Amino acid sequence: MTMLTAPADLVLSSPRRSRLAWAAADSLAIAQRNIVGMTRRPQLLAFVTIQPVLFVLMFRYVFGGSIHVPGVSYPNYLMAGIFVTTVLFGAQNTAIGMAEDLHNGLIERFRSLVMARSAVLAGRVLAEARAAWGGDPGRRAQPGAGRRGGRGDPRRRAKAHRRRG
Repeated sequence: MTMLTAPADLVLSSPRRSRLAWAAADSLAIAQRNIVGMTRRPQLLAFVTIQPVLFVLMFRYVFGGSIHVPGVSYPNYLMAGIFVTTVLFGAQNTAIGMAEDLHNGLIERFRSLVMARSAVLAGRVLAEARAAWGGDPGRRAQPGAGRRGGRGDPRRRAKAHRRRG
């Protein structure tokens, strides 16, 4: 049997990053994991996007005539309240997701990895913010779901049809 040895002066280079850069990279990786998980549960996305719209419509047009705010126009007052409510519901979703991860043992598995401990919470918050503000959270995770170039793109299908015909 032959044994290979490395020279004594061999130094393997690893990327030099600060702890903050590593924590940001870990957070983005966890956020991507959570975004892919959201695409498998579309009811969460529906709740996050439809609930504020329903609240605005309900409080503006159904209850709007009965509520009077002295010194401030009611729509401005309403939109501030809807924004705060949406943020609080988003925080609730984050807390429920973290509790599920803890119950399923995922947090224990992450603790065994060499990664920033803050990345689990930061990644979850980034994913929830992407879902709340960015619309479809899994557009990059689903092939053909983007605006151009995917399998579902009508321009691509028409071009392929012209080549065949």
